[in-house]
Amino acid sequence: MRILWVQPDPEYATGLHRWNMLEPLGLEMVGAALKGRHHMALLDMRLARGGLAAALADERPQVVGISSTFT
Repeated sequence: MRILWVQPDPEYATGLHRWNMLEPLGLEMVGAALKGRHHMALLDMRLARGGLAAALADERPQVVGISSTFT
């Protein structure tokens, strides 16, 4: 199965979010558990502006997992 994990970019972040950007560890841990059984890609929208359409076209995922604030 082809899976695309997406870390969205919160446009209206408040507090220290913009100064303290951490890896999307929740998505990475879920992806690591499935490694070897499925093709996976991770798209961090905080870094790749406007890259969702391109990632969907390139990866052609069957499943898209979207992180929330507390994945």
